[in-house]
Amino acid sequence: MNHGVAYMPAVDPMRLARELESLAGLVQDSAETTRACLNLLDFYADRTRRPTLATTADLEPKFGVPAPVMRQLSHRVAQAAHDLPDAGDLLADALWESGYRETRLTAAAIFEARVDDGVPSWVEEHAISCSDAVVLNALGGQSLRSWRAAEPDVFLTRVWSWMDSSRAHLPTVALIALSAAISRPEFTLEPELFQGLERRLDQLAAHPRGALRDLVSHLALRSPAETAQMLKDQMVHGAKQREVFAVVRSALPDFPPRHRKVLEAALSADGPA
Repeated sequence: MNHGVAYMPAVDPMRLARELESLAGLVQDSAETTRACLNLLDFYADRTRRPTLATTADLEPKFGVPAPVMRQLSHRVAQAAHDLPDAGDLLADALWESGYRETRLTAAAIFEARVDDGVPSWVEEHAISCSDAVVLNALGGQSLRSWRAAEPDVFLTRVWSWMDSSRAHLPTVALIALSAAISRPEFTLEPELFQGLERRLDQLAAHPRGALRDLVSHLALRSPAETAQMLKDQMVHGAKQREVFAVVRSALPDFPPRHRKVLEAALSADGPA
């Protein structure tokens, strides 16, 4: 791959369309498709980024291609693989093993429109080997989207098992997946959902705070009274972990004033020393 020149080529829509059609025609050959994908990503790579400017979030191997290229690439590959699930599985594994953020995002997109039992199994298997927050978000959100809608009860059972797992990254993916589900109005918020979350809030607080914060915010927008009551009960009767209180504080703006006051009172009275 040629990384010697610092530039990012302009995106020619017609050229990109031809490249994607050529790539899609190779979908039954996972090795050839992966090579074509890597070549395309290398061509559109951002070579202007200097390593000294990288943040912690930028340390995962990636090409830095423009977002429109990534959207079209992942969409076209997923579209081509949709009617060939066996080939799609092989291709997803090959793209994942390439190890780049963009190839893993493309692999995750292959499962977005699928509703078979292989979807959560693939997500689970690959989440444990991934430390890239961007890819984990795709696994918990995009990859599970259609399966979650088709199997809401099975989805929730799987989410609870991931939350209770000691395997790396699965609780985080569970939080992302549940947050994505709650953001959809068709996903029903049953009392059992709040009960299950309350029982697990202390253990979930040990995982990256942003995922739990997003989940609480989505719940607050959908059902502020029940969410505030759940959080208040946890702050009063739970282990009083600083992380739980920090999540509640950061989510306060998402609650209506009446429920916000209830939570503020609990924070003031019951906060950890």
